[in-house]
Amino acid sequence: MGFLWFKSKQEKELERRMAVHHTLNELDKCSKSMNKKKDEMIKIAKQAKQAGLQREYATARNGLISMMKYSQTLEAIRLRVKIAESMRDMSSASMKAVNSMGALGKELSGIIGHMDLARNQATFEMGSMRMEEMMTQMEDMLESTTDLSGAMDNAADTDFASEADKLIESVMVSQPSKEDQEIDSLLAGLEKKRTGI
Repeated sequence: MGFLWFKSKQEKELERRMAVHHTLNELDKCSKSMNKKKDEMIKIAKQAKQAGLQREYATARNGLISMMKYSQTLEAIRLRVKIAESMRDMSSASMKAVNSMGALGKELSGIIGHMDLARNQATFEMGSMRMEEMMTQMEDMLESTTDLSGAMDNAADTDFASEADKLIESVMVSQPSKEDQEIDSLLAGLEKKRTGI
């Protein structure tokens, strides 16, 4: 018969923190990959537009819009994980403080007597009520951020479309095609010959 392995609270906490850290790293990797894919999609859209391929341009543009939405969703998830982690840390610290108050109350009751125990109990209950209020407020905040992101999704659809158009146009304007460069070079050569310079 083998030994059973029981994990201490510290080991469980370390594993949980490592899992959160791993999740955040994976979200960051996915976000970086998505940014590379967005750049590729912009180039494809530019090529399709220059070639006059409207259907392919529309497909690439819609793909870019989808990627932009997905990137925003990834960022929202990453922020929610960080918020949840911070709230858990705060709850853990609050719980330690409440437990310390209880231990202090027991110690004081032995020194001072039953009357102070009642006061400590009241203080402990007050702390518990405040902690419950704080947790309710945190839950309300999370719900409001979820509601806000849903509302943002609807409003952002047109924003993403116009932003995608701007990205594609900026790449087209900032990077002249090889043909444009050759034509500019030939025109400059002809202008030199014409003016005799």
